[in-house]
This record gives sequence, C-alpha cells and structure tokens, in this order.
Amino acid sequence: MVQRALRSRSLKRVKRTTPGGKQKIHYTRKVHGRPHCGECGKPLAQPKSEKKVAKSKRSPSRPYSNLCSPCMRKKILSEV
Repeated sequence: MVQRALRSRSLKRVKRTTPGGKQKIHYTRKVHGRPHCGECGKPLAQPKSEKKVAKSKRSPSRPYSNLCSPCMRKKILSEV
C-alpha cells in the first residue's frame, strides 16, 4: 500500500523505470498552466508583477472575468 499522503488524486502519477529495470510510480505535483479564455481558449494576459500580489487581489472585479477582452466586448455588445 502507498503512503496515505500519496493516495490523493491531487498528485500526478508518472511511471518511471528504475535503473534495476523495474517499473515504479512516482508521485509529483500537477503543473498548473496559465488561465485561458472561456470562449476562444486563448491564454489570458497577466502581468508578471501580478504574482507578487495577494491571491484575493488578483481576480478581476469586472464582469466576465474568465473571458479575454475581445470576447468580453462581443458578449457585452450582443446583450445591448
């Protein structure tokens, strides 16, 4: 049985071959990518200085915060 801490699905399982020729499973943290637009899928623009700001301050306070600016404009214009 694996260690209790490694049983979680929040860890990524990677199969590795050891120098002895055996297959082992290594547990690594999942790598998170950049946030993407909900409609077109393009990565959202984020300044590098944003990483230094607290997480609660990072989320935009505008409507449709999960869309890039061109998609957001289309959405707002279609509502009017």
